[in-house]
Amino acid sequence: MAPADRRALILQAAAAMFRDHGYAGASVDAIAAASGISGPGIYRYFSGKAELLLALLESAVADTVAAIDVVPDRPAQTSDALADILAERALSEGAIIALLHGTAGTMEPEERLRLDQLRRDAVGRLADALHTLRPDLAAAEAEARIIAALALVGNIERFLATGVPAQSFQTILRAILRV
Repeated sequence: MAPADRRALILQAAAAMFRDHGYAGASVDAIAAASGISGPGIYRYFSGKAELLLALLESAVADTVAAIDVVPDRPAQTSDALADILAERALSEGAIIALLHGTAGTMEPEERLRLDQLRRDAVGRLADALHTLRPDLAAAEAEARIIAALALVGNIERFLATGVPAQSFQTILRAILRV
């Protein structure tokens, strides 16, 4: 198997393991076994669980930004389209996002720095996209709205656990980006 394909398979197994067992309950050996390699073999691709989690977040951010790049340029719908993309990504990646909130405090300093940089990059790219879609917003306001939207995204598991339908989550995201 090509290294890129193996890496993708490992990430897929890690995402499933983290979702099903949480960060603490997912072992590198179990992730390796689920992806068809030995425990030590996984270290050719990732330095450990934290790096796996960060790689999953990086992938989610890249997918979100790629989806935003194809948002139609229709002024009345652009911020809604951006909110819909964030909602869809949150619904599909919510468990991973929630894990990052609970795991960040246990990460090594260099891993926390990487996470902080990833967060800054995500906020910056999403704020730029919102500012482009809503030129009526000042850049700082676009950034503040993205930070608020991502705070909601980061708590999606708790939000949905209250029994509120996913559509309400999407409606709130739209409101944050639209008003």
